[in-house]
Amino acid sequence: MTINYLKPNFKELWSVCKLDQDNYIDRDGRSRSKTLAIKKVCNAILLNKGIYLRIEKATRVPWDLVAAIHFKECSLRLNGMLHNGEPLNIKSRIVPIGVGPFANFEESAIHALKRRGCDKIKTWDEPTCLEFAEGYNGKGYRKKGILSPYVFGFTNLSDEQGGYPKDHVWDSTYPYRRPGVAAILIYMRENKL
Repeated sequence: MTINYLKPNFKELWSVCKLDQDNYIDRDGRSRSKTLAIKKVCNAILLNKGIYLRIEKATRVPWDLVAAIHFKECSLRLNGMLHNGEPLNIKSRIVPIGVGPFANFEESAIHALKRRGCDKIKTWDEPTCLEFAEGYNGKGYRKKGILSPYVFGFTNLSDEQGGYPKDHVWDSTYPYRRPGVAAILIYMRENKL
Protein backbone atom coordinates (compact mmCIF):
# COMPACT_ATOMS: atom_id res chain seq x y z
CA MET A 1 0.00 0.00 0.00
CA THR A 2 1.27 3.44 -0.92
CA ILE A 3 0.40 6.11 1.63
CA ASN A 4 -0.25 9.68 0.58
CA TYR A 5 0.98 11.41 3.73
CA LEU A 6 -0.32 14.80 2.65
CA LYS A 7 -3.84 13.46 2.16
CA PRO A 8 -4.24 10.10 3.93
CA ASN A 9 -7.04 7.75 2.89
CA PHE A 10 -8.42 6.87 6.33
CA LYS A 11 -10.75 4.18 4.96
CA GLU A 12 -7.78 2.36 3.45
CA LEU A 13 -5.63 2.94 6.53
CA TRP A 14 -8.32 1.55 8.86
CA SER A 15 -8.65 -1.55 6.66
CA VAL A 16 -4.98 -2.47 7.15
CA CYS A 17 -4.43 -1.10 10.67
CA LYS A 18 -3.51 -3.72 13.28
CA LEU A 19 -2.19 -3.63 16.83
CA ASP A 20 1.60 -3.73 16.98
CA GLN A 21 2.75 -6.81 18.88
CA ASP A 22 6.28 -5.47 19.48
CA ASN A 23 7.64 -4.02 22.68
CA TYR A 24 8.60 -0.41 23.29
CA ILE A 25 11.14 1.21 25.59
CA ASP A 26 9.54 3.19 28.40
CA ARG A 27 10.92 6.40 29.93
CA ASP A 28 13.00 4.36 32.39
CA GLY A 29 14.64 2.35 29.59
CA ARG A 30 12.67 -0.84 30.24
CA SER A 31 11.16 -2.97 27.51
CA ARG A 32 7.34 -3.07 27.75
CA SER A 33 4.61 -4.83 25.81
CA LYS A 34 2.56 -2.52 23.58
CA THR A 35 -0.37 -4.94 23.79
CA LEU A 36 -0.38 -4.86 27.59
CA ALA A 37 -0.09 -1.06 27.56
CA ILE A 38 -3.15 -0.81 25.29
CA LYS A 39 -5.09 -3.27 27.47
CA LYS A 40 -4.23 -1.29 30.61
CA VAL A 41 -5.43 1.98 29.02
CA CYS A 42 -8.68 0.38 27.84
CA ASN A 43 -9.40 -1.12 31.27
CA ALA A 44 -8.89 2.32 32.82
CA ILE A 45 -11.20 3.85 30.21
CA LEU A 46 -14.02 1.53 31.28
CA LEU A 47 -14.01 3.06 34.77
CA ASN A 48 -15.48 6.26 33.27
CA LYS A 49 -17.64 4.75 30.53
CA GLY A 50 -20.77 6.41 31.97
CA ILE A 51 -19.21 9.85 31.58
CA TYR A 52 -18.18 9.11 27.98
CA LEU A 53 -21.68 7.84 27.17
CA ARG A 54 -23.20 11.12 28.44
CA ILE A 55 -20.75 13.07 26.27
CA GLU A 56 -21.68 10.87 23.30
CA LYS A 57 -25.37 11.62 23.93
CA ALA A 58 -24.65 15.37 23.91
CA THR A 59 -22.33 15.36 20.87
CA ARG A 60 -22.96 12.12 18.90
CA VAL A 61 -19.18 11.43 19.05
CA PRO A 62 -18.73 7.70 19.81
CA TRP A 63 -17.94 7.20 23.48
CA ASP A 64 -14.80 5.17 22.77
CA LEU A 65 -13.42 7.95 20.55
CA VAL A 66 -14.13 10.48 23.33
CA ALA A 67 -12.28 8.17 25.72
CA ALA A 68 -9.32 7.75 23.36
CA ILE A 69 -8.99 11.54 22.95
CA HIS A 70 -9.33 11.90 26.74
CA PHE A 71 -6.41 9.50 27.16
CA LYS A 72 -4.31 11.39 24.61
CA GLU A 73 -5.07 14.87 26.00
CA CYS A 74 -5.44 14.27 29.76
CA SER A 75 -4.12 10.77 30.53
CA LEU A 76 -7.73 10.05 31.61
CA ARG A 77 -7.66 12.67 34.38
CA LEU A 78 -11.09 14.16 35.01
CA ASN A 79 -9.65 17.46 36.27
CA GLY A 80 -8.24 18.43 32.87
CA MET A 81 -9.80 20.03 29.79
CA LEU A 82 -10.37 17.72 26.85
CA HIS A 83 -9.02 20.57 24.70
CA ASN A 84 -5.42 20.16 25.88
CA GLY A 85 -5.22 18.64 29.37
CA GLU A 86 -4.85 21.91 31.25
CA PRO A 87 -6.75 22.30 34.57
CA LEU A 88 -10.49 22.86 34.29
CA ASN A 89 -10.50 25.88 36.59
CA ILE A 90 -8.37 28.21 34.41
CA LYS A 91 -8.46 29.86 31.02
CA SER A 92 -6.20 27.75 28.83
CA ARG A 93 -2.71 29.04 28.14
CA ILE A 94 -1.78 26.59 25.39
CA VAL A 95 -3.56 25.75 22.14
CA PRO A 96 -6.43 26.50 22.11
CA ILE A 97 -5.62 29.61 24.13
CA GLY A 98 -8.34 31.31 26.17
CA VAL A 99 -10.98 28.58 26.58
CA GLY A 100 -12.45 27.79 29.97
CA PRO A 101 -12.74 27.68 32.84
CA PHE A 102 -15.17 24.77 32.98
CA ALA A 103 -17.28 23.40 35.83
CA ASN A 104 -16.37 19.78 35.07
CA PHE A 105 -14.80 17.45 32.55
CA GLU A 106 -18.06 16.76 30.70
CA GLU A 107 -18.65 20.46 30.09
CA SER A 108 -15.12 20.87 28.73
CA ALA A 109 -15.42 17.76 26.54
CA ILE A 110 -18.70 18.87 25.00
CA HIS A 111 -17.25 22.32 24.34
CA ALA A 112 -14.04 20.89 22.83
CA LEU A 113 -15.81 18.42 20.53
CA LYS A 114 -18.36 20.96 19.31
CA ARG A 115 -15.56 23.47 18.77
CA ARG A 116 -13.93 20.87 16.50
CA GLY A 117 -17.10 20.54 14.41
CA CYS A 118 -18.46 17.21 15.60
CA ASP A 119 -22.00 18.41 14.85
CA LYS A 120 -21.15 18.59 11.11
CA ILE A 121 -20.32 14.87 10.94
CA LYS A 122 -23.25 12.67 9.94
CA THR A 123 -21.72 9.18 10.18
CA TRP A 124 -19.14 8.12 12.75
CA ASP A 125 -17.54 5.09 11.10
CA GLU A 126 -13.96 4.13 12.02
CA PRO A 127 -12.23 6.06 9.20
CA THR A 128 -14.17 9.18 10.21
CA CYS A 129 -13.10 8.67 13.83
CA LEU A 130 -9.45 8.48 12.78
CA GLU A 131 -9.70 11.56 10.58
CA PHE A 132 -11.45 13.49 13.36
CA ALA A 133 -8.72 12.46 15.84
CA GLU A 134 -5.99 13.61 13.48
CA GLY A 135 -7.69 16.97 13.01
CA TYR A 136 -8.24 17.23 16.76
CA ASN A 137 -4.51 16.93 17.45
CA GLY A 138 -3.31 18.67 14.28
CA LYS A 139 -2.14 17.70 10.83
CA GLY A 140 1.49 18.73 11.27
CA TYR A 141 2.73 15.17 10.89
CA ARG A 142 1.59 15.17 7.26
CA LYS A 143 4.32 17.67 6.32
CA LYS A 144 6.89 15.46 8.06
CA GLY A 145 6.00 12.47 5.88
CA ILE A 146 4.65 10.27 8.65
CA LEU A 147 1.24 9.24 9.89
CA SER A 148 0.27 10.85 13.16
CA PRO A 149 1.39 8.72 16.12
CA TYR A 150 -1.39 10.47 18.08
CA VAL A 151 -3.69 8.44 15.83
CA PHE A 152 -1.59 5.42 14.82
CA GLY A 153 0.84 4.91 17.73
CA PHE A 154 1.24 1.25 18.76
CA THR A 155 -0.14 0.01 15.43
CA ASN A 156 1.57 -1.42 12.37
CA LEU A 157 1.26 2.03 10.72
CA SER A 158 3.64 3.85 13.07
CA ASP A 159 7.20 3.37 14.21
CA GLU A 160 6.60 5.91 17.00
CA GLN A 161 9.64 7.94 15.96
CA GLY A 162 9.32 11.70 15.65
CA GLY A 163 6.84 13.96 17.31
CA TYR A 164 5.85 17.25 18.85
CA PRO A 165 6.95 17.29 22.50
CA LYS A 166 5.11 20.64 22.75
CA ASP A 167 2.89 22.69 20.47
CA HIS A 168 4.59 23.64 17.19
CA VAL A 169 7.96 22.13 18.21
CA TRP A 170 9.06 19.21 15.98
CA ASP A 171 11.68 16.70 17.12
CA SER A 172 12.56 13.92 14.65
CA THR A 173 14.14 11.87 17.46
CA TYR A 174 11.22 12.21 19.89
CA PRO A 175 10.04 8.70 20.87
CA TYR A 176 6.27 8.33 20.99
CA ARG A 177 5.57 5.97 23.90
CA ARG A 178 1.78 5.91 24.09
CA PRO A 179 -1.00 4.05 22.31
CA GLY A 180 -2.72 6.07 19.61
CA VAL A 181 -6.42 6.53 19.02
CA ALA A 182 -6.56 3.73 16.41
CA ALA A 183 -4.95 1.21 18.78
CA ILE A 184 -7.48 2.06 21.49
CA LEU A 185 -10.44 1.84 19.10
CA ILE A 186 -9.24 -1.48 17.66
CA TYR A 187 -8.78 -3.01 21.11
CA MET A 188 -12.09 -1.67 22.47
CA ARG A 189 -14.08 -2.82 19.44
CA GLU A 190 -12.37 -6.19 18.98
CA ASN A 191 -13.01 -6.99 22.64
CA LYS A 192 -16.53 -5.50 22.59
CA LEU A 193 -15.82 -3.32 25.64
